[in-house]
Amino acid sequence: MATAIVTIASVTPLAAEEKAARNETKIEHRSATSCVGLDIHTCQTKGECLWRKQRATRFGDVRQPHCRVRPYEQVAKKTA
Repeated sequence: MATAIVTIASVTPLAAEEKAARNETKIEHRSATSCVGLDIHTCQTKGECLWRKQRATRFGDVRQPHCRVRPYEQVAKKTA
């Protein structure tokens, strides 16, 4: 029983160090794109935007239709 307590006590400082290291590394978030919040007609007229239809995921959740930025390769093909 005493060895189990010693083992748990020795793991705790390592976990605290890992948590502190994770807090030090900041995640850089992207800024909002020009396609966010557009309606279907405006989205389709912009070359860099792509309209995503409403669909159900395999888990049964419903994804709402929305406008998003096209992948870089598709933008390059469309403008070329």
